[in-house]
Amino acid sequence: MNKKVKKYLLKYFLEFLVIVIGISVSFWLNNWAENRLLNKQKKENLINLKSAIQRDSDLLNTIESVNDFRFNSLSQVLKWSNSSVETVDSLNLILRDSIIWNKPIPKEFENDFFYKTITWIQRPRRMIINSYAIEEIKSSGIYSKIKNKLLKNLVNDYYSDLNWVFGNDETPVAIIDLRIYLRDNYNLLISDLRLSNNPIKFINQDKGLILRLRNIRNNASWRRLRAKKSRLMSIKVIEELNNEIIKLED
Repeated sequence: MNKKVKKYLLKYFLEFLVIVIGISVSFWLNNWAENRLLNKQKKENLINLKSAIQRDSDLLNTIESVNDFRFNSLSQVLKWSNSSVETVDSLNLILRDSIIWNKPIPKEFENDFFYKTITWIQRPRRMIINSYAIEEIKSSGIYSKIKNKLLKNLVNDYYSDLNWVFGNDETPVAIIDLRIYLRDNYNLLISDLRLSNNPIKFINQDKGLILRLRNIRNNASWRRLRAKKSRLMSIKVIEELNNEIIKLED
């Protein structure tokens, strides 16, 4: 009897052990499949986020270049009209790149350069934030499952700063003010300044016009610096996104 009981107990124990092992293996396989699916979803969302931030970075680079030209060209025009301030007089005006003007800034009046300057006064280049990817990753719940705190801090800081600076990017007040001033005092458009026979003399004789050109130049400087800061932040985010995407591939 004792042998039979032991035999049955051993048999039931082995069956129970097989069941436990089967359940454990099944549970492990389910977890493995879920983690694999989650990692796949994370990777896809992070790739989309990287793509969106790269588009932001490319546009920020353009804004930086455009406003670098606007700042330097207006500074030179103010120098020609003897209307610059001491700090601008001492500046060594060098363009960041040759996207708009591919020659050195002329020391003496040059009509082509002046034409470009007036043309770009009204083109500060609006920032359009590609927020679709971060909204998608947060609404899907994937963002909360990312454990990389450094990445999340960089992403949060980047979007907080970008939205604060460029979240409602409209035509700068300084440009609107210049439009109204020229319309009300001279019945002119900003672009009409290019057609003047002696534009530097025209600018030099009007302190109100000089003030408004300075305001636009200062706004261009601000946009240039802020775009640079946001662009550098975007580079750090993209680098950390690459690191996280590589981890998900392992």
